[in-house]
Amino acid sequence: MDIEGVWRTGTRRSTSLTSDTTDLDVDAQMLFSAIGYTFDTPWQPRLALEYYYASGDEDPNDDKYDQYERLFGSRRTDLNNTSIHGPLTPANLSAPGARIQVKPNSRWDARLAYSAAFLASSTDNWVIAKQRDITGQSGDFIGHTLDGRARYWLIPESLRLDVGASVFLKGAFAKTSPNASNEDETFFGYSSFIFSF
Repeated sequence: MDIEGVWRTGTRRSTSLTSDTTDLDVDAQMLFSAIGYTFDTPWQPRLALEYYYASGDEDPNDDKYDQYERLFGSRRTDLNNTSIHGPLTPANLSAPGARIQVKPNSRWDARLAYSAAFLASSTDNWVIAKQRDITGQSGDFIGHTLDGRARYWLIPESLRLDVGASVFLKGAFAKTSPNASNEDETFFGYSSFIFSF
């Protein structure tokens, strides 16, 4: 099992404008937890339940900034297959999910991960899409994400093939917020070679 927590405090400006001289008090939190089990069988399947929480800004008109901002870490390992296609990031997010991984031998492994993504605060931004409903009337369900990946060592410890695919299915907030896109589901695939030396 794994539990990680972060609390951020201090001050920041509400915008990046040089004319903005108003300090906002920062009070933001992040929590990641996972519990899993690896079965002692030839494919070494590992099943895990995961939960990602990153606080959102509850009231844009108070003198506080409650949205958690990621300073470190990779979106690929946390929430998405790659940083190119990443509908989720740890900011204003509440995302329970599950993951299964297999490793049949030393040359290849694969995983499949699912998340149901909600806004932690329905009045704050869905950060990646820059969508917001300050009234909260659009709800808080962003949508479903499904990510799959398989890797294979073509030359052990030197050249690895990595292929994957992702699906994002929009929820009510992603479809109905005031500046929502008219696009439907997002499908993404990739392949890459990783050379280690």
